[in-house]
Amino acid sequence: MLETPIPMLAKVPIHGLKLHVGQSGLSLGDAVEVALDGENKVSVSAIVRRRFLGVFPMARSSRLGHLGPVVDRILVPLLQDGRELRVRIVAISPEHLCGQNGPEVFVSVWGVPRKVWGKG
Repeated sequence: MLETPIPMLAKVPIHGLKLHVGQSGLSLGDAVEVALDGENKVSVSAIVRRRFLGVFPMARSSRLGHLGPVVDRILVPLLQDGRELRVRIVAISPEHLCGQNGPEVFVSVWGVPRKVWGKG
């Protein structure tokens, strides 16, 4: 039976950003991947576009950061079960537009939870 994904988390910030958001080439709607790292945290990675020698465009998968501990409690069991999640970028605040909080990237998570209406 094909189950329809539902929005699980509407807007979740990525903590510990590891890149310059303004130069990363990330945009709204870009797909990101989530996976468990060695510490059972949910790690976030995406295709980042950079230029080699300032001229040649390159794209490679880079780790962006991780989701918070509250989100970890929700997503870790789903990732351990092998559930597929649809994760997209929903908001970006690059360095030149951010305030005192610094640059921010937010994602939304869609998926089929463990139990949907008594089934699971």
